[in-house]
Amino acid sequence: IPKPPLVAHKIFDDLRRLGGGRVAHDDHINIMYTLANYHLYSELFALYDDTALFGLQITCSHLSLMLQATNGLGHHALRLLNDACFCYPLQDLISYSDELLSKLDRTVLTVFPQAISDWIKLKPDVVKGLTPPTLQLLLSVFVECGQWNTG
Repeated sequence: IPKPPLVAHKIFDDLRRLGGGRVAHDDHINIMYTLANYHLYSELFALYDDTALFGLQITCSHLSLMLQATNGLGHHALRLLNDACFCYPLQDLISYSDELLSKLDRTVLTVFPQAISDWIKLKPDVVKGLTPPTLQLLLSVFVECGQWNTG
């Protein structure tokens, strides 16, 4: 009996080879879920990245699933935050952003402090809703990286 990650790999490879083929939303999510559970982060993000190629739009389900992989995909955090802006209403966007930022490892945050700082400047409504621990984490990272002036 093939193991789930091998099956997910096979399906993923078949989908990529087909290119542009339509895929059911639930099948796409299930394959991504399997890849996340087995910590196959590069394949997971490649499948996430190819969502449009498969005739699908990124949805809240995709973004919610990606939260499981934040440590493996931390360097893609800004992409997830930007995609979330198109999927969630403000309150849910605040919750998603807070959860994503709070789950990121400090070392991930220190790699892209300027980009995160720029995102925050563009989203004052979201920043107002972030929880104190998340704000404290961001503030300490910005101080550490010389990005104190975040507006």
